[in-house]
Amino acid sequence: MNVQLICKNCGHEFTGQYCPACGQKHIPERWNLKRLFRSAFTNVFNIEKGFFFTFKELFLRPGKVMGEYLDGRTTPYTNPFRYMILAAAISVFLMISSGVWELQVNNIIQSYKDFGMISSEADEIRMRKSMSFVTKFMNFMPLILLPFIALSSRLFIGKKLYYAEHFIMVAFLMAQSTIYSLLLTSIAYFFPNFITWVMAGGFLFATIVFGQAFHGLFKKSWLESLALGLVVYIMGFIFFFLIIGVLAFVLGVLAAIIYKMTKG
Repeated sequence: MNVQLICKNCGHEFTGQYCPACGQKHIPERWNLKRLFRSAFTNVFNIEKGFFFTFKELFLRPGKVMGEYLDGRTTPYTNPFRYMILAAAISVFLMISSGVWELQVNNIIQSYKDFGMISSEADEIRMRKSMSFVTKFMNFMPLILLPFIALSSRLFIGKKLYYAEHFIMVAFLMAQSTIYSLLLTSIAYFFPNFITWVMAGGFLFATIVFGQAFHGLFKKSWLESLALGLVVYIMGFIFFFLIIGVLAFVLGVLAAIIYKMTKG
């Protein structure tokens, strides 16, 4: 027998777990520490929307997840953009708090020195300031890269999916590869010499994740899927740097024109 409940939010009578009028969840018990921590954990990790289920299914059957989500079966899975933002936030927090990001910055600067791109202490100071600026926006980097990798996916996969659908697919796959890359952070924390391989390892994880999804979703061979995954991911970065370069050039020209006009 269904028990009639009174919504504590809007006063509507209903049966079940959620009020059909306003969506308020029926919570029969009072607040205690167990419920408090369970609620906090659920809201942070979006368990009720399937965070761990999404991770498990993307680990085992990414092609199936992509196909179902794009076909409209979204309820079991976490929203791809929420999933990506949470994955990025966890990754950045662990990299910075563990000191792995600082190791990576030092490794990048040493590489620039080895190639002669940094030849003085002033050059190194400018480079460190640039990297400090990048650190402030690390949480947003996946969102910034997303449209470029989605564009790459659209160009190399073809018109089987709309551009917006590539956005959704790439958001899921970028998030999943970011979570896998936490393994690299852990290894670099315990074995600092491994830091030189972190970036290469990140591209390897992305290639595997993208390739696994392409294999399941588009029924391509494993070799073709992995090659396509690598190309899509790398070309996304290339498109990003090309656009940034063009914008920097245009802004530089405009700044020079404005400077001449003010001086004239």
